[in-house]
Order: sequence, then C-alpha cells, then structure tokens
Amino acid sequence: LMAALAVFGTGVIVFHEFARGGFWLGFWVVQLSNICFAFGQIYYRELMQRHRNLKDREIFGLLYLGAVLLTGFSSIVSADLTAISLNATQIWTLLYLGILASGVCFFLWNFGARQVNAGSLAVANNLKVPLGVAAALLFFGESADVPRLLIGGGIILAALLANEKRQSIRKISKRA
Repeated sequence: LMAALAVFGTGVIVFHEFARGGFWLGFWVVQLSNICFAFGQIYYRELMQRHRNLKDREIFGLLYLGAVLLTGFSSIVSADLTAISLNATQIWTLLYLGILASGVCFFLWNFGARQVNAGSLAVANNLKVPLGVAAALLFFGESADVPRLLIGGGIILAALLANEKRQSIRKISKRA
C-alpha cells in the first residue's frame, strides 16, 4: 500500500509528461526497469539473510560481472562499435557514472536495503525520480516544476513515514 502511494507521488512529479510523444513506451520501459531493480534488491536481501556468513564486499563483484557480461553481449550484438567516438569529457562522465554513481552508490544502496524492512525499501525505490529531478535542478541548472516536485516528494516521504509508523506499531504489538 505504501509502495503504491509512493508510485502515486512519483506520478504527480511526472504527470505533465503524458502529453509528450513516446511517453507510454518510456513509461513501460521504466516500469520494467523498476520491476527488475526491485526483484534484484529483494533477491539480494533474501540471499544475504540466508547466508549471513557472506559479506557484501565478498559477493558484490558478481553483480557487476553479470552486468558487464550482459551489457557487453548486448553491445556487441546491437551496437555499431566503429561509429562510437568519445571525447575526454564523455569518458570521464562514463567513468564517474560507472565507478561512483553506479558502483559505490549501488553497493551502499544494497547494503542499506539489508538494514530496512521491505515496505521502506519499496517506497525508497521511488525516490529516484524526485532525487533525480532535484539533482538536475540544483547541480545542472535544468528547469523543473518545483511545486509538483515538492508535492510528489512530500507524498513519497509521507508513504515512508506511514510505513515506519506501521512497522513500529507491529513491533510494539508483537512484544505485548
């Protein structure tokens, strides 16, 4: 229920995009991506709970190996590698995205996923839209519909707080 509320909050932020061409294709691609991401996080969380002797840093390289193999294969099959020409800025950007944004942050996100309940994790997965819009606004000087961002982000935050309150009530009732 809280995850659905968080999805609604995300919808508030991106609703104005409906009129643009290609919206529905993009929407469904993002939803498929979200499902895959959520599956991976839940499976990782369960795997690490079953094998408590494993440490995140000991197994995390396997996730990257899978990504490299899948991406490498997909690129070889579908991309014209001879047409790719990268300048220094693009190379640094790719290194930043691969090492810091995807590498370190994904490791920390999955580490955190093991520390919270499934409801909080589901809601937090929807934070990427308001955080991405806020980052684009603050760091890259892009424009954004700030009231829509605040309302949607507020709905997601409310879902997170409601989930935490519900979890606290469950813990208290289990002790009684």
